[in-house]
Amino acid sequence: MGHITVKIPEPVLEAVQNHHKRSSKEQLSFLFARQVRRGKRTIVLVAPEEPLLLDDDCFVRQHRAGVTLDTEVQGAVLRRFAESGCSVLINIHDHPFSTAGTQFSGIDDRDDLVQDRSLRTLPWDVFGEQYADLGKRIVNLSIVLDQTTLAARIVDHRRRRCPFLPVDRVLVIGRQLRVLRPNNASVPEPSGHRQPEDLFHRQGDFVSAEQQRTMGGLTAVLVGCGGTGSVLGEGLVRLGFRRLILVDDDKVEATNLNRLQGGEIADIGRPKVDVLGERLRRAMPGVEILTCGNGLYHPDTLKCLAEGDLLIGAVDNHPARYVLNRIASQYLMPYLDSGVVVQMQAQQVDFLQRLFVSLPGVTSCMECTQFQLLDPEAVGEAMHDPLTYEALRAHGYIHGVAAEGSAPSVYPLNLANAAVLLQELLNLVCGFRPLTTVLSDSYQSGERQRADQSLFDERAHPDCPNCGFYQALGDSEPVAVPRKYRKEPPLQFDPEACIPVDAGEAPVDVGE
Repeated sequence: MGHITVKIPEPVLEAVQNHHKRSSKEQLSFLFARQVRRGKRTIVLVAPEEPLLLDDDCFVRQHRAGVTLDTEVQGAVLRRFAESGCSVLINIHDHPFSTAGTQFSGIDDRDDLVQDRSLRTLPWDVFGEQYADLGKRIVNLSIVLDQTTLAARIVDHRRRRCPFLPVDRVLVIGRQLRVLRPNNASVPEPSGHRQPEDLFHRQGDFVSAEQQRTMGGLTAVLVGCGGTGSVLGEGLVRLGFRRLILVDDDKVEATNLNRLQGGEIADIGRPKVDVLGERLRRAMPGVEILTCGNGLYHPDTLKCLAEGDLLIGAVDNHPARYVLNRIASQYLMPYLDSGVVVQMQAQQVDFLQRLFVSLPGVTSCMECTQFQLLDPEAVGEAMHDPLTYEALRAHGYIHGVAAEGSAPSVYPLNLANAAVLLQELLNLVCGFRPLTTVLSDSYQSGERQRADQSLFDERAHPDCPNCGFYQALGDSEPVAVPRKYRKEPPLQFDPEACIPVDAGEAPVDVGE
């Protein structure tokens, strides 16, 4: 199955760990997740929902070395799993006698194989005909915890020669991004991560060796390789990121050269992703660079983005931000969004920049934050068919805000904005201070406004359509893209098919 990563929101992991540490007896808990496959890479997305934490009365036998689950409770757990729409069932137990370095025991091997056979032969259709084939496509993932570490694996008894596939890493999405390496992980550090020992020596005083390894093992997706993006790309590899996915469908034009870092006259007409990718490979040999030159909305690009561990937006329009926000939620990727604008009013020039950070399953997203970051007019016009858009607008569901200007641009503004984002990205890995929610800066006023997790701990809004529905859905739901990039035909308006509204009747509300 290749490289296996489990992504889990920190609140979910903390709830599980606290449950398993509450007693000297072995405990059980369950998580539901979805699987994303990309070549030899498997990504397990744990839903940011309350885990199933079983109380002591759920067992018919419980002691320090094992537990036996009540059959009625087991049936209830399986029903919940079937109805969740998830395909990955994660069962978690602990070794309370172990302080560190725990591994799966021989008893664990036997129990996991027995459970796997049972799961695949159960009559799942008793929960409904739609679940009849669940036993064939189920992913059975087992985790064992001790007081400080864990081991994790996928179990499939049908693979007779290799029924246990070790999980290589667990990515914990929180206010400080952490990578946990399971004790049974078998994949060695990729050769591309090996660099001269003194390469990052000057940041070793404030970036620990473990944090440096964390950055080296993360895949950063950079969408936008122009003025700000070209600076961000170079900054990422110089911080220590060893695997980047670059996305941009633009080609270099003469007007780009005043701000495209490293751009030359000879690059005019070439794809920006190729220009940036080549420069980064020359600067840091051994760095793995994947380029997507078909644009953000291309199906191949959307598939590629799921491989990322974190998402960085350097785009200049609101529909693209809307789509990136949705991708971040669906694939559990921390999202850092940059924005710059040169504002000219009354013959006065102001250089404005802004940073927004979203952690799926932990904080608000770009749709539900109280800060106005997306222009509903621009997003609505791009995403909805004309009939729906006009109906929503007529009924007051879309109200425009001042749109960002994207034409005027200048190199030092891009440098300043990229520097702010890179510093906050370093903060996300190292935890220097509470993570930023929104940071904005005005050159004319000299004001820098920062809302962070200590001052404004903004969680996802319960009614947010993005956080409330799309989080951790992975490939089970198509990524929303602007309508002109979709294949389905637009809605047709037929006046003859309309039902007239009587004078005494109120018009039908289109709903929220």
